[in-house]
Amino acid sequence: MKAEDSFSANVREQIETAFEALKNKIKTETENILGDTQNQLTQLKIELAKAETSGEKEKEELKQMLDIVDQICSRANETGNQLAAVFSR
Repeated sequence: MKAEDSFSANVREQIETAFEALKNKIKTETENILGDTQNQLTQLKIELAKAETSGEKEKEELKQMLDIVDQICSRANETGNQLAAVFSR
């Protein structure tokens, strides 16, 4: 009977040891996956922020260019009006 109890205890201990090792392995793998996912999300946030900043900078540059083109067109229109006045004399 002692041998049977010892055998049962031995089997139970081996099962618990194997289960604990499996549980630890799953926990480690899950933590690794979660860490990788968090790193990817952080990287995507950084890239999105850079893209937004770049987009805003490009918008500002285009607005400045548009202002310059408007000034050039205005001056060209004034010059055209002056030339038209000279030619109509």
